[in-house]
Amino acid sequence: MKKTSLLLAAIALCVCACHREDPPEGYMEHQGTLYPKPVPVQFDSNGDGVIDASDASIGVLGANLQADQTPNGGALFRGESEGVSNGVRYCYQNVERNCDAYGSLYSMETALNGSWEKLQQQAKENMTDKNGNGVWDYIDDITSSPSYINTVSLAYSGTAAKEFVEKLAAAIAPQAPAPATESVMQQAIYRVMTEVLTELFAANKTYVDVTAMQESVFRNVESIVISTVIAPENEWMDPSAQLDAIATAVARTASSGVSSRIAGDVVAQIKKESASHSYTQGLCPGGFHIPSDADWILFELALGMSPADAMQSGIEVTNRGAAAYVVQKMVDTHGFAYSGYMTENELYTQNGDAGVFVSSSVGEDENGKFMWVRQIDKSYSGVVRYKHYKPSGLSVRCFQN
Repeated sequence: MKKTSLLLAAIALCVCACHREDPPEGYMEHQGTLYPKPVPVQFDSNGDGVIDASDASIGVLGANLQADQTPNGGALFRGESEGVSNGVRYCYQNVERNCDAYGSLYSMETALNGSWEKLQQQAKENMTDKNGNGVWDYIDDITSSPSYINTVSLAYSGTAAKEFVEKLAAAIAPQAPAPATESVMQQAIYRVMTEVLTELFAANKTYVDVTAMQESVFRNVESIVISTVIAPENEWMDPSAQLDAIATAVARTASSGVSSRIAGDVVAQIKKESASHSYTQGLCPGGFHIPSDADWILFELALGMSPADAMQSGIEVTNRGAAAYVVQKMVDTHGFAYSGYMTENELYTQNGDAGVFVSSSVGEDENGKFMWVRQIDKSYSGVVRYKHYKPSGLSVRCFQN
């Protein structure tokens, strides 16, 4: 009887220990942690301008990752690091409950589960460059036609010149502008636009710097409008009569028009090519991956960000997607947290105020090794997209395959 009781007790203990309850509805389990399942959000994946049943969806795991092993149960990636140590799962201020609340922080290499050299090679292999010229195909596809830059420049120089004549007429009324005024101004704006766009497309082989493009077009158009007006052969108006205001308005029209057009063309190509990209799983669960910069862009578009905003970049561009409340949607619907980060000197900072999230898009330029990241910050109205050069401790969000 005693043996039977002991046997039954052992069986009961085994059942209790071995039985794992299913996760609550709406959650999935990974390495003992429950995560809200992704909330799918559709985007115009086929580029027809309409979101319908034929379009794909993007799903993001509903909380910052806090894995303490690789997906197959192995140890976190270790190796030499120039900043935050590899192979460590950090909780803010080394307090475990902060990992529960905000997720974990990882070095870039640990998050992507590989050495920097391996990650660069993966990124290079994922670069769609069929002709091997070192330029991403989506940039080649845009600029391969010799007439592309000319066509864009012609269209927006025409719009800007027309606006100039309208504002000039109002400034010098009742006198009327000379008949050739619009033509002369368009030629001047067209010339500087083609020069700026040709230079900027040639300068970047792996991404289109729409922010620099917009700023450069603005500066150059503003300058050429003023110099054309005050040229001795023109004498269209008294230079002191609203000239600066007119030049600024015309330059703003030209730069925003050009940047929006090119951003839209770039996004269209990214949509076409993103389906063929391979995934970097990193520390993410099976069926999920570390998002590339292109994945982030498509997610932001799905949340309502405009193509013109999506292609902006730089630590100083803090209003990307503000008009569409993209940050609010990320936090309220998709579980993004202001988890802080760790500096390269392993100092914790900005918990509850900012969150910086990794991508699989890494590289090296004249400033050193970098990773494209996203940052949300309570003092910013938008999502910041920039090249992060410092080997810091950052948060991980996993996108569904």
